[in-house]
Amino acid sequence: MKSFTLAILFSIISITPSVAQLVREQVIGNVSFLSTEHVYVRFGSTDGISIGDTLYFVKENTTIPLLIVKSLSSISCVCVRLDNTQLNIRNTVFALKTAQTPNIEMDVEKSKQGLSPTDQVINEVKKDTIKKDFIAQTDGRLSVTSYSNLSTQQTNDNQRFRYNLNLNAQHIGNSRFSFDTYASFTHQLPLYGANLNDTSKIFDRLKIYSLNAKFDFTKTANISIGRRINPNMANIGAIDGIQIENTSGQLSYGALIGFRPNYTNYWINDSLLDFGGFIGHKYFKEDSYVNTSIAFFNQTNHGYTDRRYAYIQHSNSLLKNLDFFGSMELDIFKLENGKPTNTLDITSTYLSLRYRPWRQVNLSLAYDARKNVYYFQTYKNMAQTLLDVATRQGMRFQCTINPINNLTWGGNVGYRLPSITNGESANAYTHLTYSNLPFIEGAMSVSATGLKTPMLNGNILGASYSRDVVEGKLFAMLEYQKVNYQFTNGADPLLQDIGELSLSWFITRKLLLSASYELTIDSENKQTRVFINLSQRF
Repeated sequence: MKSFTLAILFSIISITPSVAQLVREQVIGNVSFLSTEHVYVRFGSTDGISIGDTLYFVKENTTIPLLIVKSLSSISCVCVRLDNTQLNIRNTVFALKTAQTPNIEMDVEKSKQGLSPTDQVINEVKKDTIKKDFIAQTDGRLSVTSYSNLSTQQTNDNQRFRYNLNLNAQHIGNSRFSFDTYASFTHQLPLYGANLNDTSKIFDRLKIYSLNAKFDFTKTANISIGRRINPNMANIGAIDGIQIENTSGQLSYGALIGFRPNYTNYWINDSLLDFGGFIGHKYFKEDSYVNTSIAFFNQTNHGYTDRRYAYIQHSNSLLKNLDFFGSMELDIFKLENGKPTNTLDITSTYLSLRYRPWRQVNLSLAYDARKNVYYFQTYKNMAQTLLDVATRQGMRFQCTINPINNLTWGGNVGYRLPSITNGESANAYTHLTYSNLPFIEGAMSVSATGLKTPMLNGNILGASYSRDVVEGKLFAMLEYQKVNYQFTNGADPLLQDIGELSLSWFITRKLLLSASYELTIDSENKQTRVFINLSQRF
């Protein structure tokens, strides 16, 4: 009975999207240029850093909040000073990142967070994308990853390999042509003769999240062909087809025709034709922006109208230290007794509000009722995945406070109302982190997670210690978690002790080797997971 129950749980997990926990980590950068008004800081990637964030500087073993981010690109920030502390070129500063998505330097599948291509594109709506010149820019990453699962029961032991390519080549050779792709290929080997599902089909191994070529007719008009998520219609997801856009002053407009990816494997499906258009308005001035777009779409299935709807998206920072993003889908067509009729029905909503009243306090409130959120593959244990299932949708409040130097307290609470498909659930997470520890250096963090759903009641207690072993070259983290999940259907509780040791070695500035060893112990089994990733940026 226990095995049958767990099998059902794993089946549910395998088709359910995941959502991230709140994680705080340091993102290291170097001062690259100084002017009379601004300080320019270069990072490996600014993923997870936002306008208004604080950058810190260590002076005489004391962490000083020194800079405020005023604008940023994919690898650098323009900042203003908080005080007159002397800085020099190549001085090291760092951001305390609230990781909604993993650092691009780390493989997303090992991350405890789900990485949504949709949410990545949402971040792009805050940037002024009007081109000034056709200047070649290339950013990419090639990685090879190994995952090993070993247990005393030897029932699911396997060895998995994954190869990732992430390439964004803008204006190749200073031309009007650009190319963008994010793809991964996975294959799995059985151990000890274990039986695995058939993965011989190419679409079970190859996942293409983005693959498109773009041609700029002018600095404001372009056409793209391939798989792409349009920033003006981010929550709609990827479309396989042709997209045409033009910008005239603060207005932008465009149209697309193509196919929605297959919802089961994210592969091409020529039966799901999609076509529509959008019009948007963008306003940028110094640190303020307003971005609004409205789109109309007609989805078909094997030639018949499956859905007709409007999509509205808006983001702004009109008030000081306040950022808002919202999107909504409204169905305007349905079949009643086999006859098409007009309707107006809200079917998907996402709202996010972020407020920073003081530089030491960061608050956010979000409501998520999106139905289709596609995530990159992740590498999670059972406890993490069950948590993700329960916290996918609903209301979430998040708070991060830096009351004194080196001390960070944060947490979030979430609540989901009961519905036809989901029961009522509540969850809470809190952590306390102290960086720059005296004598032993490094950072120590303790955390607690509580969860109550129709399926289970449980909690996770954790602690971690991290530090630079070799400054700027080798980073290590030791983590422990205590899991206690009690299932309401009478299944045996999930009681686990999880320990993990992780190492990250920057062999060169762009070549990173990461490895971790995780041991999970419960009453019946010991499971070992080993992760090794070699990543080259170019």
